[in-house]
Amino acid sequence: MPFLGRYRSKLEKSIEKQFKNDLETILTTLYSQLGTVDAVASMLQKPLGTVFYWFSKYNIPRKPWPRPSINSSQETTLE
Repeated sequence: MPFLGRYRSKLEKSIEKQFKNDLETILTTLYSQLGTVDAVASMLQKPLGTVFYWFSKYNIPRKPWPRPSINSSQETTLE
């Protein structure tokens, strides 16, 4: 029965799309509340690498890695 195969395929795609939307919503909400991907991974009890993969796969915006700032007051001058 080819009809059932097409129906199953459409149903699977619909479920995948809904899962993707739900996961994006969950990750975005948790990230906005907790502030770090590490905290999101801890909250979901998932490995950090898995959560980073989800963020990159679904293009969920996050803050860039903190970079050390160069403070001019720390520079020394030779006299």
